[in-house]
Amino acid sequence: MVIDTMPSIIHSALERKLPPKIDYGIAFIGCGGIVNYGHIPAYKASGFHMIGGYDLKPEAAEITVQEHGLEKVYGSSTRYCLTLWFRSWISRWWPGSKRI
Repeated sequence: MVIDTMPSIIHSALERKLPPKIDYGIAFIGCGGIVNYGHIPAYKASGFHMIGGYDLKPEAAEITVQEHGLEKVYGSSTRYCLTLWFRSWISRWWPGSKRI
C-alpha cells in the first residue's frame, strides 16, 4: 500500500513553531561541541537572541562567545543565573524596555 500524503499528526509535529516572544536572551551553561555546532546554529537560524555563556573551562566560554559574536563570558554560574533572573524580571515588569 502506497500513501501519497503524510498523516496530519506527523505533519503538525514536523512544523516549525516558535514561541510568540523570542528575544528574552539565551545564555549557555557549558560551551562544548553540542552548543557550538548544534544549539547556536539552530537558534541563529530561528532568530533567537543569544547573550553569552559559562563553562567550567573559562577558555571554552571565551572561544564560544568570540566565534559566535555573543555579548558576555560569565565568570561564575551564580553571576550567570542572577543576570538571567534580572533580565527576566525587567522584561516582565517593563515589557517595552530595551534589552540590558
